Amino acid sequence: MEPIIDILEAKGKTFDSEKDYMIRPVEIHITDNKITLVELKTKTDFDSLYEKCAPDYKMFTPGYVEEINFRNVNVSKPKILDDTNVLLKLDQFEVKDGHPENTKFDSIMGIDGVIVFHNVKVRQLILQDRHDEKIQDEVLANEVEVMIEYLKNATISEWKTGKNKIDFIFATGVHILKATLAYEHIIVGWNISKE
Repeated sequence: MEPIIDILEAKGKTFDSEKDYMIRPVEIHITDNKITLVELKTKTDFDSLYEKCAPDYKMFTPGYVEEINFRNVNVSKPKILDDTNVLLKLDQFEVKDGHPENTKFDSIMGIDGVIVFHNVKVRQLILQDRHDEKIQDEVLANEVEVMIEYLKNATISEWKTGKNKIDFIFATGVHILKATLAYEHIIVGWNISKE
């Protein structure tokens, strides 16, 4: 009976909602009336992105963006990695004590950092002129290339996270850029941890 339960769990057929994580690709082999499961390894485009970027950062963790404080963080090198992935180099940011890479009971600073968006989609880009309130806000095309154009040497002044969504307000020269991004995965990394 145990092999049948394993097969059902691997295919997502379980009465325990806590076991959703057990769904996985398997091959079922029956030899001499014995059932065996062979785990199949599948590599996703997210796995490839992670492997591509991880060697450049000592700390590199998917998720946990709520435990990062981006206030007054400078964006130095925004880069499109491919059609759907974007990397923003950041000077430093606060890593709160709930982050798995922070083993202290207080916040630490992550220096020489990065934020990587996997399968990012720009939902909204609004450009405001800080020096002249009479100038109407400009609604920009919802394209990653347009956003990147304004992010060179920008500063994150505000942000708000949601489920697979983040809203940024960037100060960029004489303009404010309001950006809403949706993404499949997010990875935050850094090289130096400072208490």
